[in-house]
Amino acid sequence: MQHKSQKLIECIQNGTSVGGFDWTTCPRPTGIRTYVREVIFDLVIVHAEVYSVSAGLVKKVLEQLVGVVATQMLKLGKSVKKFSLNGVFHFYVEVMVLQTKLNSFLTDQSKKDFQQALKTLGSIPYDEKLEDLISDFEKCTELQTRCFGVARPKV
Repeated sequence: MQHKSQKLIECIQNGTSVGGFDWTTCPRPTGIRTYVREVIFDLVIVHAEVYSVSAGLVKKVLEQLVGVVATQMLKLGKSVKKFSLNGVFHFYVEVMVLQTKLNSFLTDQSKKDFQQALKTLGSIPYDEKLEDLISDFEKCTELQTRCFGVARPKV
């Protein structure tokens, strides 16, 4: 479990701060960044591995790992000194995609962490194109993440 947690943490760190992503000069998001996809698909693999051994452990294991992801996103949000508007849009889309796709395994604490991560952005202006990015990603990954049994949460 520790190995899987560390892999998820490193994936998020490499895709963001360590990876040289600049939240103040980034372009407007046009898709979901690779590290978010990797986190989700790593969790799909964990689901399959655990399910093949004991289906009864899937929820417990994934709740713990999703908790790690939520905590890491909160830490990331708090660590960014300044977001440009495009940086806000990137972070919003990334948190929303993770929260949506992993909804079946959210605990009260991980829900709180994701919500707190979004609060680090302050006021987020509504942008239909961002909602379209989230929706398009949900549709494109529906088959791969069907094992999660996810319905989009109301926020």
